[in-house]
This record gives sequence, C-alpha cells and structure tokens, in this order.
Amino acid sequence: MDVLSEENLSPDELKLLMELGGLSEEQQLIMKQREQAELMRNAPIPKGGMAGRVYVADPLGALAAGYERYQGHKGMKKADQRYMDTVGKQTNARSIYAELLRGRRGLPAMSPPGLQPSGVETFAIPESTDR
Repeated sequence: MDVLSEENLSPDELKLLMELGGLSEEQQLIMKQREQAELMRNAPIPKGGMAGRVYVADPLGALAAGYERYQGHKGMKKADQRYMDTVGKQTNARSIYAELLRGRRGLPAMSPPGLQPSGVETFAIPESTDR
C-alpha cells in the first residue's frame, strides 16, 4: 500500500506535497542573484588604447574589473551555498511531512537506519537514579 498515493491524500495534502517539489520564491530569488553575480564574474577587462603613437593602458580600469570579477565569484559561491541550504530545508520538510502522514494514518514511521534528518536533534531519556 502506497501511503503517498492520490487515493490516500486529501486534495489539500496533495497540493502541499506538490509545492514541496518546486522552486520556492526564495530559491528563485537566489537563482537571479547568482545570474547577476555570474555577469559580474565575466565582466570584460578594459583594454588600453593608442594616444597618438603611444599605447596608454588603463591600470585603474583593469584593477576595478578584477575586483568586480572577484566580487562576482564570491557572490556566486554565496548564492550556491544559500541554494543548497534551501534544498536541505526542503528535503527535511518533505521527510517530516511524509513521517507525519504515515503516523496520521496509523502506519509505522519508517526511516533508514542511521539517517536522521538534519536539524532534528535526538536525545536520550536519562535513567532514574534511585538512592
């Protein structure tokens, strides 16, 4: 028996579960920020030019472009990390939701041995020490 089939879920539960599978607004925003950072990372370095018979370089322009590329690379790394964090949260939410559905239907909660969803702490109940 498949617990998460359409027959076993109410329309609201099915809708919520489907929303857990798509890109959230936060993830879409992160992807836009990553695209902007990528544009910065690929910024062209200005070239010098000829002033009469003398080649004139633009050292400040090259320095600024190098800094912009550095900031773009840093922004991409930050966006990638934030995206992976949201994916982890989304995966954790799916696991918790599936466990809640299983428990609500009276089925045993199933989780692979040794795997604990991130962000969920386990604790041991201390034994009583009667003296």
